[in-house]
Amino acid sequence: MTPQINNPQKSIRTVKEPLLQISPKEQLRLIEKVKASRQEKFIEENDGNGLLLAQAVVFTLPLCIFHGVLEHMVYAQYDFLNELTWQKRLSKLLELIIPFFFFIYFTNRYKNLRIVQFLFALSAALAGSYLIWLGRYEETFGAMLKTPGLAVLWIYLTIQLNLPLALLSLCIIYVVQYMEFSIPNGMGQYRQ
Repeated sequence: MTPQINNPQKSIRTVKEPLLQISPKEQLRLIEKVKASRQEKFIEENDGNGLLLAQAVVFTLPLCIFHGVLEHMVYAQYDFLNELTWQKRLSKLLELIIPFFFFIYFTNRYKNLRIVQFLFALSAALAGSYLIWLGRYEETFGAMLKTPGLAVLWIYLTIQLNLPLALLSLCIIYVVQYMEFSIPNGMGQYRQ
C-alpha cells in the first residue's frame, strides 16, 4: 500500500532509512555497554541492603558480647556464678543474636526519619531512666537481671540518635534523676 500524496510537489519517503549506519560489531558493543550500565545501576540500588546487613552484623556481635559481660557481672555481684555455666552463657548469647540482628537491621533502615529519631530519643530516655532507677531502688537479683538488656538498648539507641537528640535524651535522664532526689518522700525525708 503506497501512501497517497495530497500535494504532488512534496515527496514522501515510503521506506524509512536508519538515521545512523551501525555495523553489527558496533551494535553488539553498544548492547553489552547498556547491559553493563544496567548491572551497575542495579548494584548501586541494592548496595544499601549490603551496607545495612554489614552494619547489623557489626553492631550485633559487640552488643551481644556486652550483654553477656553485663549479665556475668550481675551474677558475680550476687555470688551466683556457680549457676552460670558456659553452656548457659552460650545458649543465651545465641538466643540474643537473631533478635538483635533483626532489630538493628530494621532500625538502621529507617533511622534517618524524623519520627524514628524522635521515638529513639524517647525510648533512650525511658530506658536510661528505668535503668538508673533499677540500679538505685531495686536491688534484688531478679530486677538486676533486667539491667543488661536495658543498658544495651540505651547504648544502641543513643548511638543511633543525631547528636542534638542524643544530648536531649541524656538531659531528660539527668532532669528526671535530679527531680527524683529533690522531691521528699511521704515521711518528709529525701531519698538517698
